[in-house]
Amino acid sequence: GKAAVEKRKALSISVMELLAALYQVQPESASENKRLGDLLTFSMETSKQDPATFSAMLELMAALVHGSAGANEYFKRLLNPPADTYGGMSPSWGQLYAALWEYNALFLKEDISQVSEVESRGLISYLKLLTRVLEEANAEELGSFIQQLSELTFPGLSPFHWEVVSRYATHPSAAMFLLQQQPVPIGLKAALLDCITAFARHTESLTTVLGFLGNTDMLLGAKGAPGAPAASKGTVHTDATYQIAEVETGAGLYDSSIAFLRLLNCLLAASHAGTCSFSEAAAPYIAFIHKHVLPGLHKRRYLKPGQKWELAWEGVRFLRACIQTNLGLAQKSEFDAAQKLGTKGAGGELKDPTFLAGLEFLNDVFQRGRAFEALMGLLMPGVDELQRVRSNAPGGLQAECAVHEALELLLLTMEHDTAILASMKAHSKIGTVGFQPLAHTFRQPEVLILAEYVVYPFFPALQVSALRVAATLEEGRQDFVSLLMTRTSGWAHPSGLNEVEYLQRLVQGFTKCLADGLDASAEGVADERAGLVLQLLLNPLELEKPAPNLGHLLLGYDVEHGIHKTVLDPYRSVSPLKVMLAQLKQDGVEAAPRETERMLHILYLLVADPYASGPTLDMLQLPDFGLLHGLLLAISTQLGAARGVQRRHALRQLAWLLQIQASILEQADEAVRQDVANCEKIMGLLALPGAGGEGGLQHDMPLLWETLPGMAYGLQTPVLEREASTRVWREKLGVEALLSSTASVEAGGVRELSENGNGVFNIKALGVILLLKFKELESNMGWNQGSAERLLARQTVEAALGFAREYNDSVEEAAAQTHALSAWTQVVVALSGPRWGSFQRFSRSCTSETAGPLYTLISLADAALQALDTLLPMGNEQNCVLVAGAVHVMLRKLEEYAVEMQSDREAPEGASSMAQMA
Repeated sequence: GKAAVEKRKALSISVMELLAALYQVQPESASENKRLGDLLTFSMETSKQDPATFSAMLELMAALVHGSAGANEYFKRLLNPPADTYGGMSPSWGQLYAALWEYNALFLKEDISQVSEVESRGLISYLKLLTRVLEEANAEELGSFIQQLSELTFPGLSPFHWEVVSRYATHPSAAMFLLQQQPVPIGLKAALLDCITAFARHTESLTTVLGFLGNTDMLLGAKGAPGAPAASKGTVHTDATYQIAEVETGAGLYDSSIAFLRLLNCLLAASHAGTCSFSEAAAPYIAFIHKHVLPGLHKRRYLKPGQKWELAWEGVRFLRACIQTNLGLAQKSEFDAAQKLGTKGAGGELKDPTFLAGLEFLNDVFQRGRAFEALMGLLMPGVDELQRVRSNAPGGLQAECAVHEALELLLLTMEHDTAILASMKAHSKIGTVGFQPLAHTFRQPEVLILAEYVVYPFFPALQVSALRVAATLEEGRQDFVSLLMTRTSGWAHPSGLNEVEYLQRLVQGFTKCLADGLDASAEGVADERAGLVLQLLLNPLELEKPAPNLGHLLLGYDVEHGIHKTVLDPYRSVSPLKVMLAQLKQDGVEAAPRETERMLHILYLLVADPYASGPTLDMLQLPDFGLLHGLLLAISTQLGAARGVQRRHALRQLAWLLQIQASILEQADEAVRQDVANCEKIMGLLALPGAGGEGGLQHDMPLLWETLPGMAYGLQTPVLEREASTRVWREKLGVEALLSSTASVEAGGVRELSENGNGVFNIKALGVILLLKFKELESNMGWNQGSAERLLARQTVEAALGFAREYNDSVEEAAAQTHALSAWTQVVVALSGPRWGSFQRFSRSCTSETAGPLYTLISLADAALQALDTLLPMGNEQNCVLVAGAVHVMLRKLEEYAVEMQSDREAPEGASSMAQMA
């Protein structure tokens, strides 16, 4: 009977909803189901009698659209549907657009005041299918689909409503723009906006979409492009501000606001790609998110808890991208002003509305206002709560992304706070802003929570952001370590951890980041975590910050009872030091060369640190590590064949290893047996041929001889190409002024210090400024894509960037050579100075009477003179001075030795004359 029929319908709908949910996750598995065609046919045959069946069928179709082939199949199916059968109804695009225009006409004529939820369900399903088809189509197909949709006829549309169509139907998205501003249900408004976003993927449609966006009052105060369709009647209380404040907050559902933010992010991405100018008109949308989305974010009622995170993610993502763009514009403005006024950082004030809107948001952040509260509200629940949400609550992935974006936005602000504060001061009505850098405004609980995100295990990008935040805080706050170690009363950790448990977890988090980052790098996967952890350990040690500093804390030194009292156990303790030593022992220098370089730098600083040297040497002299002599031999053999970046890494690795050996020689106490043994191992490896070093490592000649020729050879300084055909474009683009300026990126220039401390060009900043100047020139000159002048200007930009890259490579190579030669000289000075007596005794015990320290020093001086002979013609003065200094030290020692031998009546026959000859 009737109950049985309803039961079958309900079963059919449930099956389609289940399949739609399954194929949305695994669309490729639909090809294995041979009965889907029968199910869709049956649904079409019965859908006219049951709208719920029709909607479920459309949603199943949407889930089945996969890839270009799926988009083509379902677009054509609905473009040319079969004729309706008795009791059946075949879906078609014409039917969808007829319904959209029918509703628009009824609203415009004020014949209806709303659309019910029941009526909107079929439209929502239709729009989801069209959105999916447009998203899966490639660029060529998308243009074809839009063209065919523009040529549709609308069966069933009332003749009285054709006037509306003829007036507004300038693009397939027009009906959606108009209808979404009417008082339609939240779900329908969201579906309309998502479909508009899919249309915005089409580059040629972007201008039209931007015109609609401003002129249909989606956000009151936003202006559209001239000539775009004007706003329709009946738009009172239907813009995005009213929608989120009244409609969605009252319902506890935020689908339409989330869809609106997705549209804004899509347009902003297109603007950054250079295909539209949306970023220039983003001011009202920045203000909308700042003043209406973020405030109250954590106090609203959410029927779908995941929507809180999605709303936050889309909103913060848009703000961060806009501020990133604003910083680039400010940098260009600062540089232009500096060039015009002939001074660095003079002027550069921007009055662009988008820039000012972003500055207003940042002002709220620096004042710890509602924007700051919203961002910290995403972060302060802590890493354990984020793990719980990800594992057990809806919206877990969106929660990760929201937290990540919040961290990135805070990080962007901290990294550029000097420029931001300067802009705030320039735009302040009272002429000054009494703000301090953002890193200084964080309270201790906030610092502890921000640092702890390094332990989050499921999202490496989030760990990267947390590591960068920790590095910024460590650099900007002298009290960072004390904040981590000593907790003030009145605040409890969200998970109840005490001070010791928190620090243990933090050390474990940094250790895991380092290990995972090294593993990823070994597999050829780009991963920043290892480099960031090592740099974070390196900075306080390199800057000699007072002990205990962050390096001591994370590397496992006893920061409570005294660093010099530490007993390091690299086998059982969990710390980055254990990971570093395991990496050096297992993979040597072959894997992760940059990370290996930083590890050796850290070890050198620890050996040279008066507090940490004792425990560090006790550990390095263990049989498994052997003072790192195995690494030293491995690098010395690779140096000759290495080229480019690989050679520079090898030079710096060799330099740090030599400096470790030199430091051990300099600090040794000849009254301590172990110190004497360590020095003899070093002398045997570096200054004597044959077996030497830990474990009887074999080498044909002393490493000080073997490595010297590979350290030093001349370099050619790159020169910018100055062809006559591009001279005018170099002048118009300001290439010469950019490249000759010494202004830093923060001051509006393009110079920076590289990670190795060398003055280089910031390629990204240079590219941004040149691109902005190129776009400005392109607009002023009215070039088309094939213009010859445009091509020459583009070649000028590319040549400037190519020169900057070559210059950076040359600077880094020269610095690496200088570093290696400086370390080599340090060893020579140690052997010829404080360890000369030990070297004499050890050399005589290992060689014949006529091949002792005298012959060793003469041979080494001769090798140095040969290297000097190679360097002098190339004009590399700094390296020449280093080698000449080493030669001078050796000759002075030989002179002293000659005098000593002459007065020594027991000297071997011929030894005195050899000394005099030297």
